[in-house]
Amino acid sequence: MRGALFGDQVEGYKEAFVYNGVYEIANAPIKPCSEQWKTNSDELNYQMTLGRQTIIQAVNTESGPILPEYQYISQIPKAENPNYKFAMNANVLGIFLYVEEKARKIIISKECEHLVREIVIKDHSTEQPMIISTWNDLAEIDCGALSSWAKKFSVVGFTALRVLIHSFYTFFSLTSSMSTTIIHDPKRSRAQALSDRQARILDVRNPSQEKVVITIRALKQKTVHNTLQEERRWLKVVIPDANIDKVNTYLGCSNCGKRTDVPVGKAYACTTCLKDCAVFLPQEKPVMCTSRVTFNCEVSDGTGTLAITMFTQDCGKMFRMTAPDIFRVKHSLIGAELNRAELIGAELIGAELNLLELS
Repeated sequence: MRGALFGDQVEGYKEAFVYNGVYEIANAPIKPCSEQWKTNSDELNYQMTLGRQTIIQAVNTESGPILPEYQYISQIPKAENPNYKFAMNANVLGIFLYVEEKARKIIISKECEHLVREIVIKDHSTEQPMIISTWNDLAEIDCGALSSWAKKFSVVGFTALRVLIHSFYTFFSLTSSMSTTIIHDPKRSRAQALSDRQARILDVRNPSQEKVVITIRALKQKTVHNTLQEERRWLKVVIPDANIDKVNTYLGCSNCGKRTDVPVGKAYACTTCLKDCAVFLPQEKPVMCTSRVTFNCEVSDGTGTLAITMFTQDCGKMFRMTAPDIFRVKHSLIGAELNRAELIGAELIGAELNLLELS
């Protein structure tokens, strides 16, 4: 059964009701309910009117505060009956992304206008953000306090939102009801977990200058569920077997690395770049034939070993030599003209601790 508060009653009964609480209500007249206020045909044709003589008493006074049960955005039930304008109410917890700067006026008739303001939130259950339309006092007063929150990506809770199905049932959004409240500081473990996850995302997108070093054992325990897409970490390792035989050198494209028979230093049109990298490389722009290097090895830090492959830029940092120098040394080795002084970088990597960036 539906009940409504008007005017000063809203503040007067603010402390008497708690969302999802169980109460005994006496001296509340029951009157017929207009069809326009019903969200679906299952509601009774009556509504409760709360007046000065109404008595409200909690059934369990020692139960403490009742916290809302939040739903994941991906699990919000949609209306299945086309005769229903709205589906059931939903409690949503999400990261606050955006709110309109000012509430917009929607004029229904000459004597009826409403304020509306849209909010955008998301959670980790889906990549698709959710639009919430807030109305009247909720749009003007409560949402006004949220204007500065979008930059902080704070976690916000919403209760008693209605699911609004749009034309042709292609998508849905959420809209506030008369019972909707905005919880600025939501409790429970889910709110804390969402806040911690967002803090990790911000830390990854705005990394500090300090390098975060992890072990190989910790790296192998990472999965798609506990690793962010843009996450970068460092390993502090040694290369026990820095064998020059595992260094591969060749001539290739300076852009994509594809092997070529073109003489080193000569500009040419790489067919692979023209086919696969047209977005990044204009078709008329030539590339150069340069020395390319790869290095296959195993690294260790005492907690485990890891097989890795390094490419030209990283090989140069590891060997403390440029790619052309590595190319020349490698081919001198094949020709039995090994110069040990030029391999000092290769010897160092087996004796020193090295920091490797993983992404």
